[in-house]
Parts: sequence; C-alpha cells; structure tokens
Amino acid sequence: LLVATATTLSACTVLGGGEAELDTYDFTAPSNLSSLRGSTSAQILVRIPSALKVLDSDRLVVRTSGTAVTYMPDVRIGDQLPKVLQAKFAETLENTTRVRAVGKPGEGLLIDYQLVSDLRAFEVRSTGTGFVAYAELSAKLVDDRNGKVRSAKVFKASRPVGSSKSPAMVTALDSVFDEVATDMARWILKTL
Repeated sequence: LLVATATTLSACTVLGGGEAELDTYDFTAPSNLSSLRGSTSAQILVRIPSALKVLDSDRLVVRTSGTAVTYMPDVRIGDQLPKVLQAKFAETLENTTRVRAVGKPGEGLLIDYQLVSDLRAFEVRSTGTGFVAYAELSAKLVDDRNGKVRSAKVFKASRPVGSSKSPAMVTALDSVFDEVATDMARWILKTL
C-alpha cells in the first residue's frame, strides 16, 4: 500500500499534479534613449543588486499592507529578480551607445567603475482603492582602482496599475523599471 501511494504521488508531481503552472514574464530594457546626453570612455561592471530574500526570487511581490507581503499567485519571471535586473541594467547602458563597454562579473573586462546597487523595493502595493507598481533602488558608482564611491543616488518610480489582474501588474512593474533604468543611465552618463 505504501509503495502504491508513493508511486501515485510521484506520478502526480511528474504529470503536473503538484504545483500549479505559472505564467512566465520578462522585463524589457529601455531602448529609446536618444534623449540622454553625455558619454563616457569608462568600462562599467554591473553587479547583481543585493536584495532581501523576499525579493531574491522568481516571484513578484504584492504588498497588501505596510508589513504584509505575498506573491502574485499565477506569475513568475525567468530568473531570480536581482539577476534579471542586472541583465536589463547592463542592456540599458549598452542601448545608450554612449558607454565604452559594459560587462558583468566574469566577463574579463578591465573595469573602471562598478555599479553597486541594493534593491529596496520592486512590488505592487495595495492602496485600499487600487494598486500601484513601485520600485526603489540605491546605487553607487565605485572606482575600481581605489574603491572610492564616485557618486551615490536613490532611484524611485511608481505607476498606477490599471487592473487587479496579473498581466496589468507586470506591465506596470515593467514601466517603473523602465523609468528607474533610464534615470540610472542618465545619472551615470552625467557623473562619468
């Protein structure tokens, strides 16, 4: 009887009877950055943003009150959120065509500056009357030769969410990411 039960349970897991299927989404890096001014001959390393475990996930956070959080029930993204944001920040800087070179750890570039960031919030917040997508990230440009911080700034963006459905929430989060990434690229070009 135990062998039959174990076989049935493992068959349910293999056949998808375990965890419900989740829709997988991706974020886009801003590509229309022609309005940005300045350029730099620096080579920039984009580190993975540090994040608390609640954000270091392939699930997207919904904050239902000041301290209570949950995840969108039917949504995931293609990788851990900090890794996705690292890749999209690097792509944003490349899309400016105004940075000499952009890389991630392990790519063998001789680096001038590191972009070191901390992901403070990337979530949909319940306002009681609707939802707002919100992102907050602190960033530092660190001189790779001497470890000194050249500049530091906190980036924030928010957008109302047009619907309580997950696709609308993901679209709003993509929009706030676009704003934060564009502002970060503008800051880097102005600073360096």
